[in-house]
Amino acid sequence: MSDIERELHRRGQWESVPPPPTAFESRFPFCCDQMDFTQWLQWVFIPHTRALADAGGPMPEASGIRPMAEEALRDCDWSPIPLMVLLDRFDRMINEGSA
Repeated sequence: MSDIERELHRRGQWESVPPPPTAFESRFPFCCDQMDFTQWLQWVFIPHTRALADAGGPMPEASGIRPMAEEALRDCDWSPIPLMVLLDRFDRMINEGSA
């Protein structure tokens, strides 16, 4: 998670103010109706994944974050490739661990 966080900082995508509380009530995957993808990474994915790891699991059985990243970041004005590499690494770790 630290690598993903560092990359978001490096790309100027780390925010100091969270989205409004209603954004966290989204029923859509990745809160895509309420947050940008990088906001979701920062405010939902990273904290939730850290909490699971700190508590000793269980981790998800499968992960497919990179395809969402490809879709969500395809028109961004910064290079998302390093971030996608990190998200792909996370997907593979989860998916291979659950096999």
